[in-house]
Amino acid sequence: MKQACYFTFLLPLLLGLPAEAQRLSVQESAQAGEQATLQGRVVEVKKYSFVVAASDGAHTVKLDKGVRLELRLHKPQYQPGANKLLVLLPGTENSPNRTEFTLPDTLFLKVQFTHQHQMKRIMSANPKRLNNYQLSPFPFPPAAQEPVITGQLIVDEDQSSYLLQTPDAAQHEIVLGHQNASMGGFSIQDLKPLTTRIKVEGVKDGDGFLATRAMFWPVERN
Repeated sequence: MKQACYFTFLLPLLLGLPAEAQRLSVQESAQAGEQATLQGRVVEVKKYSFVVAASDGAHTVKLDKGVRLELRLHKPQYQPGANKLLVLLPGTENSPNRTEFTLPDTLFLKVQFTHQHQMKRIMSANPKRLNNYQLSPFPFPPAAQEPVITGQLIVDEDQSSYLLQTPDAAQHEIVLGHQNASMGGFSIQDLKPLTTRIKVEGVKDGDGFLATRAMFWPVERN
């Protein structure tokens, strides 16, 4: 198994995705300045931008101010004591192929719930089984009235699980699930040409994009 540090994964990122992820497209109806989505393969990485090949051609993408790249976590497995994360490469469920990442020393969590009732139900359980979450080396801003929980992950005494310490200093036993999980804090230089897939949301400007959100993932080569 090859290792990858948090900001630079050293494995050969592999190509190949499930059918729905293989659809490479830009919203064809989008005009310059309109919101659009781009999905495809990274073919070139520059200092401040990268190029994505889609079915309608190549598009240069720049990140909007303050935007960091996110890594999609496909069926993640956590090793809190070793500060490691294993991510399953899409399409390898029958013959698991996982990528190993070293997590940052300090890790923060944000969980988005559908509504307040769901948040109260899940947070009243023990342990609290969480999905729809983001990880980051940076603290998340306090949630206002949205059904959102934020906090810092603390390694439990048994070194095999996490506790979530919320802003009120309370610690909660949690289980991090597999659904809609991502990890932020990556930069353009973490993209590997020809071996990275990416989905970009942003504003279309001719053949270019200004990204307000961008999520990438390693895949298996066909």
